[in-house]
Amino acid sequence: MDYHGLTLLAILLGVFALVIEIKRGFNFKDIKIQPLYLYLLLIFIGSLSLIWSYNFDVSLERLLHLLGNFLIGWVVIGTACRQTHYKLNIKYSAIIYLLGLLLTLALILFQTVSNHLNIEYFEIFKQTTRNNIFLSVTNPTATVLAVLAMPGCLLIWRGIGAPVAIGVLLVTATIIFLSHSLAAIAGFISSFLLTIAVLCAGKKIIRFITLGIMFFVLALPTIGFLNNTPFTYMRNQLSSLNVNLPLSSIHRTYIYDFVIQNISDKPILGWGIGVSRSLPGSQEQITELNRELLPLHPHNSILEIWVELGLVGALALAILIHFIMKRIVRIVKEQTATAVLFGATSAYIVIGLTSYSIWSSWWIATAILSAGIWTSLLTERKTPAAMK
Repeated sequence: MDYHGLTLLAILLGVFALVIEIKRGFNFKDIKIQPLYLYLLLIFIGSLSLIWSYNFDVSLERLLHLLGNFLIGWVVIGTACRQTHYKLNIKYSAIIYLLGLLLTLALILFQTVSNHLNIEYFEIFKQTTRNNIFLSVTNPTATVLAVLAMPGCLLIWRGIGAPVAIGVLLVTATIIFLSHSLAAIAGFISSFLLTIAVLCAGKKIIRFITLGIMFFVLALPTIGFLNNTPFTYMRNQLSSLNVNLPLSSIHRTYIYDFVIQNISDKPILGWGIGVSRSLPGSQEQITELNRELLPLHPHNSILEIWVELGLVGALALAILIHFIMKRIVRIVKEQTATAVLFGATSAYIVIGLTSYSIWSSWWIATAILSAGIWTSLLTERKTPAAMK
């Protein structure tokens, strides 16, 4: 149930798949995973930031973790691409996925109900205080479900049937909403709506949405020119309209304003990869909340890239997003699969805007596992024989 185990799962899955492929016989040069090479570009920029990093030791440690993530991704996604050369038993795959999903949904539902009833069955389900902004397991697991929901339902639809797929989607949505994870809810809604948009408008709409995402990545810090503390201003405006934000959201407005102010100090190259928590003043207390200003990370992947790697890193991230979306359109021929994979990728980005560190190993492992699973199960088979 520990979501950090996703990293270990990615490692084991990658090693297992690689051993099988080596036995079958293949050349490493046959593995084509261009998006991961762009991710390597981000790591390269991060390595250069060691020269000017505000905290060299922290940056070096982060880079070593990211290099490990790259190697895991190379193995998992690379071998997943190789699976498209072989025959796929879609029904068997759908049943295996459904069994794992139902177990996960049952555990999340059990925890959610326990929390609502203030029942503590196991230590793993225990939450420290009602005001704690870090929920034990519900929030991270719900966000992972939000990323997997639409592609998973397509797999079940194809392998088992529409009634089961629709039922699973409704149950998944219910549990995500019961989790009270705003990030998971936003991710699921965005995935669902963007999937519908592509199904209705066709693949061409992906280009326009991707350009919008890229513009947002590059333009987000500029709101600091409109107001020195833009998120505090927004919070006060909402308060004047009697809109009460959760404590976690209030805390994030302080974090975002603090990060934007630090971006303005070093807008081109940033402060160095992984140093967000070490920024000057990050450990100061917010008196009214009784919390540190930036206890872990910026809780916004775009602002995290900007403050650590500056405009150079933001440009690399925008290019990476463009290339991933373009590759989805190019390698996934069937429109329904294209729609759900585009929606799931967008959900991952949306969740990253409000929650986890972009460098978090388990969150990167979520992307790696998702890409590996859906590449092997939902993309086109490479040979006519494999389609049988």
